[in-house]
Amino acid sequence: MTQTPVNQPQKCRRAEFDEDPLLSSAGESLRNDLTVLHEHPEFFARTVPTSGLGYEIPWTCVAYQQDGRKGTGLVVSGTRCDGKWDLSQDLVIFDAWLGEIGSFLMLRAGKDMVEHSVTLPGFGPRQPKKPELLREYAHALEAWMKSPRLQDEWLERMGKGTAPTTFIEICFGTDRYRGLVIDGDRLPSGEWDYDGDLVLLSPSGHDRPHNIWNASKVEILFDGDQSRVIR
Repeated sequence: MTQTPVNQPQKCRRAEFDEDPLLSSAGESLRNDLTVLHEHPEFFARTVPTSGLGYEIPWTCVAYQQDGRKGTGLVVSGTRCDGKWDLSQDLVIFDAWLGEIGSFLMLRAGKDMVEHSVTLPGFGPRQPKKPELLREYAHALEAWMKSPRLQDEWLERMGKGTAPTTFIEICFGTDRYRGLVIDGDRLPSGEWDYDGDLVLLSPSGHDRPHNIWNASKVEILFDGDQSRVIR
């Protein structure tokens, strides 16, 4: 699976959601903003310093006015008070509408207008650290290697000399699943289709189909030496 170079900007996907009849709520709009944010080349650098963002710290969208321009954006850093962002202090936000791929903005206290718009509940506890994820990956692969049925089904579709290597995490609201992708829809390129149906083999050895298109978050944890957030 190829990975888009971080120094190669892509056109902002927000345009895909313009005039979308399914955007019936502010919550849906916020989820689409998150899709654009996850694809931004500065996503990790901008969000990692805010420990727990998107998990223990819910995603929050604010409306703002800066230098005569009005917009909305996701809060990525600032000051928190009583479990909420302190909107009277400086904030850094991500505006998915600004520029080709969205932009990060500093909103200055006492200068720029800002007010709360909507909050999306977090995904609950964060992922385990990488050593634990590697153990889960190893356990899932071991379960596949011990199952003649799963191996026969895989080899029938994929051919000899191959083995599953893609280990992902998907979230449906606060429900989270991690597993080895062993079957599912594929794109013409041969890559897994993360807008389709996939079968995951959990570290405990249980294989289960999932409708990935309906997931609120999809992240490739391991695929060879690559990892990336899909949405």
